[in-house]
Amino acid sequence: MGLLERARKEWFILGIVLVIGAAKLQPAIGEKGGPLMPEITITYIAVSAIFFNSGLSLKTEVSLPLSPWRGHQRLPALLRMKAPVRIIRQDV
Repeated sequence: MGLLERARKEWFILGIVLVIGAAKLQPAIGEKGGPLMPEITITYIAVSAIFFNSGLSLKTEVSLPLSPWRGHQRLPALLRMKAPVRIIRQDV
């Protein structure tokens, strides 16, 4: 297995190593009050994105239009869309 093939296979690990190296060289970028604003991006945006992606991966069932469970399926979908927006809007 050649070096290029190995790098393509292990792209994620190589990316992590590169990011850690970049953080070692320029730590001011990720410090509190820096250009990445970790107090906002990590606390609200990253957590909201994780929960949103988790919600998207849930299986949903298709129901009949007159089903009494229709509202029970809309509520979780509505919460998955509105909760991250409200969290971000409230604290920023």
